[in-house]
Amino acid sequence: MTPQPPPSSTNLTVRDDEQENRRYWFARHCYQHRREMTPLGRTWEEAFLKLEGFSLRDYMQFSKKNKLGEKYGIQNKPR
Repeated sequence: MTPQPPPSSTNLTVRDDEQENRRYWFARHCYQHRREMTPLGRTWEEAFLKLEGFSLRDYMQFSKKNKLGEKYGIQNKPR
């Protein structure tokens, strides 16, 4: 089996709404707690990389480029 190159932000694509919404909120959680340890003994930043296959930094850039915060983030509700 030949080794595969590491994933990069160039091969990130927007998934269906439910999956992208999950990934967006998981990334937010991991970013807010990125220096803390998970129950498995790795940082949340490392957990995101292991589970999603690309770095949290790459996903943040991808999210900003595709305006996912506007789509999946908490919207200010009019009073």
